[in-house]
Amino acid sequence: MDLFTFYSPSSVLICKPCGYAVPPTTLSTHIKVHHLYDARHAATNLFNAPQSRNPATLLANYLCDRYQLLDPAIVKLPTPPATNLPIPELKLHRGYQCTRCSFVLRSQGKEAEISMGRHFNVHRLVPRKPGRQAKIAGIPAQDSGPMFTKVYCQRFFAAGAQSSFFTVNVPDKVQELVKSRPRGHADVFRALIDEQLTAGNDEQDARAQIYNSQVSKTEVSPWLEMTRWPRYFHGLNMADVAPLAYAANPITEPSLVLFGESFDRIIERAHQSICEDKISVFDQAQINSFIAGRSGKHDRMLIVKLAKSTFRAYKGIWKRLLCFVYRTSQPTQSIPLLHRLTTAQLFHLDRALHLAEELSSLSRLPRSDTPPAEGEGAEEVVCDLNRACLLLCIALLDHTIQGDHFESVVLSFLAVLGIDENPGGVFRGPLIYSPDLSKFIKMAQMLVVQRSVVAAEEGEVEHPSDMLDEMRERFMACRLRSYAKKVVSNTTSLGYIAWSEDGSSVTYKDTGFSMNALRKFIAVEVNKAQKELEGLFLLHPDEARDDVVPQVLLYRLQDNHSNEKKGWNFLQDQRNADHLDQGGERWLLDRVLENDWLRDEMLTISPESQLQWKKKAVQAYFDKVDAFLERLLLLIHMTGGQPPRGTELIGLQHSNSAQGQHRGVFVEEGLISTVTSYHKGYNITGSTKIIHRYLPKEVSELLVYYLWLVLPFWQQLDILVYKRKDPASTFLWPKDRGTWDPSRLTKVISREARLYLDTTLGIQTYRHLAIAISRQHLLCGGFKRDYSVDKKVADQQATHGTWIAGTVYARGLQEAPGHVKARSAEYRAVSREWHSFLGFRTYLGARKRPLGEGSDAGSLAKKAC
Repeated sequence: MDLFTFYSPSSVLICKPCGYAVPPTTLSTHIKVHHLYDARHAATNLFNAPQSRNPATLLANYLCDRYQLLDPAIVKLPTPPATNLPIPELKLHRGYQCTRCSFVLRSQGKEAEISMGRHFNVHRLVPRKPGRQAKIAGIPAQDSGPMFTKVYCQRFFAAGAQSSFFTVNVPDKVQELVKSRPRGHADVFRALIDEQLTAGNDEQDARAQIYNSQVSKTEVSPWLEMTRWPRYFHGLNMADVAPLAYAANPITEPSLVLFGESFDRIIERAHQSICEDKISVFDQAQINSFIAGRSGKHDRMLIVKLAKSTFRAYKGIWKRLLCFVYRTSQPTQSIPLLHRLTTAQLFHLDRALHLAEELSSLSRLPRSDTPPAEGEGAEEVVCDLNRACLLLCIALLDHTIQGDHFESVVLSFLAVLGIDENPGGVFRGPLIYSPDLSKFIKMAQMLVVQRSVVAAEEGEVEHPSDMLDEMRERFMACRLRSYAKKVVSNTTSLGYIAWSEDGSSVTYKDTGFSMNALRKFIAVEVNKAQKELEGLFLLHPDEARDDVVPQVLLYRLQDNHSNEKKGWNFLQDQRNADHLDQGGERWLLDRVLENDWLRDEMLTISPESQLQWKKKAVQAYFDKVDAFLERLLLLIHMTGGQPPRGTELIGLQHSNSAQGQHRGVFVEEGLISTVTSYHKGYNITGSTKIIHRYLPKEVSELLVYYLWLVLPFWQQLDILVYKRKDPASTFLWPKDRGTWDPSRLTKVISREARLYLDTTLGIQTYRHLAIAISRQHLLCGGFKRDYSVDKKVADQQATHGTWIAGTVYARGLQEAPGHVKARSAEYRAVSREWHSFLGFRTYLGARKRPLGEGSDAGSLAKKAC
């Protein structure tokens, strides 16, 4: 009911309408005198006794039974501290408090002045001697100052025992309201309640930081039940635990920085050991098959061919582990974590710390002394630190668990790594967490390999495989990542796609655009690419492209997909010689040499009669090529069908490489086909997925003209001007020229989308949007396995599956290795749907028979089936 409120700190019952507390002995009388109507209402609704003769007593007894009320006449009530905010249900008064004691009186008229005078004299009375009258003494000098200060006060009881006032803390803004408004005004209480709500919310926020693992039985999470993280963090402030696993601070933690540098050197040596096959391919397969129960992995070597940025991210996880071990081993660390370092771990940690401090002291020597990089002593310390750091890492892995698995500092660190520090986050899910776990495992494998190699080099064992088998059996077992993948495959991620009612506009998080805007965006990009290509043809303002540039007819171009000769591509196919005879490798170079204005722009004759290229003009041309390749990268990404990942696209090769890698650019029935085989799971599974994407005619022509006329000239200038000696790159976006990586694609998409779509866009965002568009507007959309071929009855009749039929039986003479005709036809259909949706004219390609021929026979055959 709304009549009373219970103030638990002092165990009193406060009457809200009256503004003071009521002792339990007078509660019945108070209700009867002041709130009889409420008592009758309560008797009817609460106690189902409408005819009760004494509803006040009935209600008073109910309240006394419900709350443990203290009687002020018997028990001393706890008084709220002076720092507390006012109690909203009690009346607030202005008053005075004695500066020498806790006496508080309400300021009201002459009676208050008299009380102040009496209390003033209490502090000035001199203790009287027996038989003599008390005297009033002067105020001591050290006790000078005002006797009373103005305060705000409240009291529980209006009269009787313990009815004295107590001081409360009223914020400044509330004081202004109290002074300007009459007592009991709504604004005053609103301000007081706001203050109390703020204080209460702050307290709740502080308590919410302390993790509580108690959950309802309906709150199930297979992932958390597997990891046991809730039990690990129970009672801990996760915001305090997470920084323990942060990267080293170079200013305050120099030793940890040296740890990180030493770890970098260890991983570099491990990488070198694996690349040089210091452990056999069989041992590499063994270390790579540490997940029990996984079949088909024993024939795959340990893959360490990673990009530099990827290596940095992988090493960063282990560096954070070393920081976590160091910080949690310090005596000043007060957070009660469950892990315990073993004797071996403490020994190697202490040894590594000692060497790091020694190396740090050597680096602080004056310049006149021998620097660490050149001194033999410093080199020896670095070698010792590397070895100590390697042994420490192995000791961290080699932790025998007999009780709680969180006794292992590695598993403790992996739990801390699972904290989601985003606003409102608690734990990272398997979709986000499993990549970090893969990084940790990859580095652990390399550490184990390097420890085996070092042991063999130092004579501890005869062969690296001897120690490798021992370590693998003892501690290289981890099923958490496998379980994470299983959870991910059976768990949907959060949804962010939203469509307009008519399906014409789509949004993903904060990114959105209409379908018409997307088509206009693609059209603008194609037009800009055409203009940039004209600039690469070095056309004069008075020249028309059709009059100067040789024409190429895509539908006449042929390609032998099965040709694996080094450096070969479709431009070298003899069947295309008649169609490409007007252009060729020297077309642009001859143009420069034959036109006076181009010679003057790009060439000069030195005083020694030597031909010299103007590097400024050549560099400007190179910049134009770079800009065109950026736009071509965007167009191939967005117009070939479902978009590839950035790493897959950047890895396209226009010609067969010297390493035996097959090219990824083909001509097929009048369109350019890009074929990617690398994908993000290759370093985990060792298998590839061959995906075909077909470019629309307009984009195909851009790529053909670039490969046919521009690329040869660019390579010739590289030789003539910059004296390049190495063979030309076979990559469409050369890795040795500029920073061609996925970030470049993100940059160009983001820049162009801001200009022409008025929104932000990136690789991952567009992948989500493209899949949503295909499901909404294209027939190819929907949930399908992207790497399967439908089973056909004819193949089953031949006692083999459709996959075997496509990869082994009756393969065409010009099918490239790994390509399957049935699958490429399906991919082409998907790409053609995208071409039509984006506003391109759909190119049908050459027909096997004239339109209409054999249609009746085909219909009869279908009916017969």
